[in-house]
Amino acid sequence: MESMSIIAVLAFLAGAGLLTLLWALPYIHSTRRKLSEYQMLTQIGQAVTARLDHDEILRTIHRELGRICDTTSFYIAFRQGDRIHFDLEVKDGTVVAKRVRPLRRGITEYILDRAEPLLVRVDVAERRRQLGLEPNRQPTKSFCAVPIFIGGSAVGVMAAISRERENAYDERDIELMRTAAGQLAIALENARRFHDEHSRAEYLAFLNNVSKAAITSKKPVELLNHVVEEVQRTFEFDHVSIGIADYARKEVEVKAECGKEEYRIGLGRRVSLEATMLGIAGQRNELRGRVIPDPKQDESLHAVLCHPITYGETLLGILTVECFSRANFSSEEILTLGTLADVLATALHNAMTFEEMEYQSITDCLTGIKTRRYFLESIHAEWSRASRSGRPFAVVLLDLDKFKNVNDNLGHLEGDLVLARVGRILEQRCRHSNVVARYGGDEFIVLMPETGIDQARTLGERLRSSLNADPLLRERQVTGSLGVASFPLHGASIEEIIRQADQAMYRSKSSGGDCVSIPTGVREGAAESQEARVGI
Repeated sequence: MESMSIIAVLAFLAGAGLLTLLWALPYIHSTRRKLSEYQMLTQIGQAVTARLDHDEILRTIHRELGRICDTTSFYIAFRQGDRIHFDLEVKDGTVVAKRVRPLRRGITEYILDRAEPLLVRVDVAERRRQLGLEPNRQPTKSFCAVPIFIGGSAVGVMAAISRERENAYDERDIELMRTAAGQLAIALENARRFHDEHSRAEYLAFLNNVSKAAITSKKPVELLNHVVEEVQRTFEFDHVSIGIADYARKEVEVKAECGKEEYRIGLGRRVSLEATMLGIAGQRNELRGRVIPDPKQDESLHAVLCHPITYGETLLGILTVECFSRANFSSEEILTLGTLADVLATALHNAMTFEEMEYQSITDCLTGIKTRRYFLESIHAEWSRASRSGRPFAVVLLDLDKFKNVNDNLGHLEGDLVLARVGRILEQRCRHSNVVARYGGDEFIVLMPETGIDQARTLGERLRSSLNADPLLRERQVTGSLGVASFPLHGASIEEIIRQADQAMYRSKSSGGDCVSIPTGVREGAAESQEARVGI
């Protein structure tokens, strides 16, 4: 009897303990969750504050939230202008590519406008209908989202979606995500400030590099190529180009470009100043930027910025940058590119002025061919090269027959017309590698690199024939007497080669003109060495 009492007491105590345990289970579960939430929020705070990369911060938030609640489907999106940018989006456990869509009557816009969290435990489609929102194409069982505040304004949304379970989220999840969103906002703002400071330092270094190139560069195309490469390296735009204004044709010609191959339009491409945004920017002499749809993808963007390059009131060219993944350019980018355009304008004007002066110094203003000075510089360089390599070069010297009669009988204006016509014929009939120059009043000279005496005589005959056949020259009875000489066959020095060509030319004149002559003798030992070089 006594043992049965003891057993009863023990049974009572055991039952009471079990009841206490059962009563305490929810409290224990809640305590564990709160502990897990506290640990998770601590981890989020530590993780995001240690990161300065925007995308890495978002991935960290998603990963840590997934330890407590269902984030199999999840997104973090931000409103920028009239677009929603999905900077992180996870569907059924897989991170998908970033996307952008226009504003619409969506659940994300609803949360942004109200600046309040939204919890839908069951029948999300019906709740969307009640709120007057557009239906979602994918079925959703429950939904939990909070706004992201930066600077006191709701700028983004963090949302978790369950497509399989109803009641997947509760008020504790809202509070958890609200706290996480606050930490996210702080981390993003810190990352933005760091990025701005880093970008500012990069932009200053960029402008410094461009300024150095602008000071030292004397070739416009060389300068422009350096600039587009620096722009691409600093900003990583999809396409960068600089076009030079051609007022005669009312066009902008692309002189330098850089960026992704699929977006290049090609050097030398001409764009009318009277059409397209680039042309409008040039005509109005102002900055232009706009967003247009990319035909390859309906929801993607195409941001274009055109900045005129002006010196005083003169439009020199247009700087164009393009991005196919965003809606606009930051104020820092626009300011930096504007400063670049100002620096580039002065540098480009100086380079173009120098190039024009250089061109005028080596170009005969009457005939458009090279000057005697340029020819002498070229033949000295060719003589040095040929002396080292043992390769030949040749010279053709031309004097016009009966040119004095034109000046005396028809006047000097008519004589100038003849000289200009001869210069054009010579340049058209010679190879691109040849140097065609005006040597004196009515004397012309041609330098032919890598050319022996036989080829030179052939060219001389072709030039003579072309002059003889020209209607304008034939009408004025102007022909040409030509003399040809070759290095090293007819001389070891520049002076000797030109003297031999000059003597041969006078033999042509003595023969009545309109013919080609070569020197009568060759330098001792030169014939044998030339035959050995050509394998005779």
